[in-house]
Amino acid sequence: MWIGNRNQPADKDSAVLSLNHSGVLKIESKDIEPIILYSSPQPYENTEAILLDTGNFVLQQLHPNGTNTTLWQSFDHPTDSLLPGMKLGVNLKTGRKWSLVSWLSSPNPNPGAFELEWEPLRRELIIKRKGKVCWASGDLGKGGFMHKTHYMVVSNENESYFTITSSNEELTRWVPLETGQLINRNGDDDVARADLCYGCKTDEGCQQWEEIPFCRHRGDVFESREGYPNDDMRTDLANSSYGPSDCRGYVLEKL
Repeated sequence: MWIGNRNQPADKDSAVLSLNHSGVLKIESKDIEPIILYSSPQPYENTEAILLDTGNFVLQQLHPNGTNTTLWQSFDHPTDSLLPGMKLGVNLKTGRKWSLVSWLSSPNPNPGAFELEWEPLRRELIIKRKGKVCWASGDLGKGGFMHKTHYMVVSNENESYFTITSSNEELTRWVPLETGQLINRNGDDDVARADLCYGCKTDEGCQQWEEIPFCRHRGDVFESREGYPNDDMRTDLANSSYGPSDCRGYVLEKL
């Protein structure tokens, strides 16, 4: 649901999630600098880190009167999963943006090429590939129902965001894949198919680009294939900084 060290690898055999007496939440592992998830200039005592039933991982301070204050929560730092109650959008006061970014490839959680965002002016969801809009939902400003999922749009002087408000019997979990496809991971349904958008058509939310490679035409598709002549190549691909969309972009621009 959430990854605390997406850009910072940890030793999987020795990694430990810890919370110290000052309220510092961190990941520690052998021979690697600690990964600080939360640290405040003012030390907090009586803190607790808890995974809620909603999927939100929360650090809170406990007070003697039985109340608590949320100091940090994973819902404010989304990676590649959107759950009911999470926000996609922007805090207009601080400039903080909530968006989802795909994995680089299926075994590599580093940020990939595709990003799911909320566009506050046009009140629509968009999928970008390396900054270029590939797909858009159209105006969702009135709230309601999108792809078997109820949602709500909030827009005021402080923030503008899209959020899922309810789900079916199974927990809804939207995930942008490394191919550009947006799915409901728990329902195995397609929400959007940006992987079929090549800049030359406007079907099913695809966006037409002002500039596309001269060799790309309506109806062109990319088929991903894999092969491993030897074990070294499999290892090299797993550690690569390139993902499937880089291969697709290169092939369709060079053919």
